[in-house]
Amino acid sequence: MFETFIQLKLQEWFHPALDQFFLALTWLGYERGMEIIIVFLIFGIDIRKGFLLTQLFIWNAALVEVLKKIIAYPRPFMVDNRVIPIGIKDAPYSPFTNEGAKSFFGLINSDVVDQVRKLFANFSQSWGMPSGHTSESMEIFGALIYFYRKYWVYFVCGFLIIFIPLSRLYLGMHFLADVVVGYLIGIMLLVLFIKFVVNNSTISSWLFSPDRKAVFSKESLIFMVFIVLPPAGGLLISKVTADQLTAVIGLNLGFFFVWLRGVPFYVPSMKYSLARLAFAAFWMFVLSQSSDIAIQLLGAEGSTLATAVKNIIVYGLLVFVGMELMIKLNFLTREQPPTAQISS
Repeated sequence: MFETFIQLKLQEWFHPALDQFFLALTWLGYERGMEIIIVFLIFGIDIRKGFLLTQLFIWNAALVEVLKKIIAYPRPFMVDNRVIPIGIKDAPYSPFTNEGAKSFFGLINSDVVDQVRKLFANFSQSWGMPSGHTSESMEIFGALIYFYRKYWVYFVCGFLIIFIPLSRLYLGMHFLADVVVGYLIGIMLLVLFIKFVVNNSTISSWLFSPDRKAVFSKESLIFMVFIVLPPAGGLLISKVTADQLTAVIGLNLGFFFVWLRGVPFYVPSMKYSLARLAFAAFWMFVLSQSSDIAIQLLGAEGSTLATAVKNIIVYGLLVFVGMELMIKLNFLTREQPPTAQISS
């Protein structure tokens, strides 16, 4: 499963349109694509499910990146220069040709692996094993299938679960083994997520209560320690980008302040869903533009710290202030509808 045969065969179908198709699919599997999907879910469909998927996304990203760093196994184009890393402009040229595994269940020569680790030590992309795109696709879209159980959800999410990992093979970024392990991690985390979080009425009632909470309380401390702080630990992992993690930290901080005031319910209407999405897009634009202007006025363009602070503030205000404004506009309500369930 560490052979480059599959990548070479897929790339025989090379065509600019096919490249763009698979690059678009693979973008959905990157952190930014998943963030947009989650934000869409939070504002348009269900804040509760969106919040739960955010936590699933965080734990998957952390686990995968830790495993990548520990295993440090090459990507296909690193051991076979016939494989093109499509869409990766800064990929160093590999001096190796056909140095993948020599059999289906074989491994790459250990000497080649050691040399690749030295040659690609400063490469912007993390190592290959396991595939984070595959595990994230399996978890997020698998969870959406579990939540909604409609034919069109089965079709769309099933398509993405299959074709996002396939895009990684076509683009020369993963071996088949990376994808298989990614699926196994995704399935494992999804099963644990459903069993111990989604179907745990105690956790759901605590997380999604419409009642107000005190800022300085045992409940608030638990929320901060187990939900807000863990993403910050990811900043210690070198290949996890601060840009993505700080956005997630901002989302969780925003939800923390929503949680303190009581988690609102959605007004069940397509009209209101579209209105919430339109308002969220407008509010995100206002926040992004305002923060960019502030960074320019402070002369902090290009600063990693400024970008991190911007992400935390923008995404935090997007969720907290955005939700509060939507309540004022009657797009959301803290009055529990007769048929609503806190765990829904």
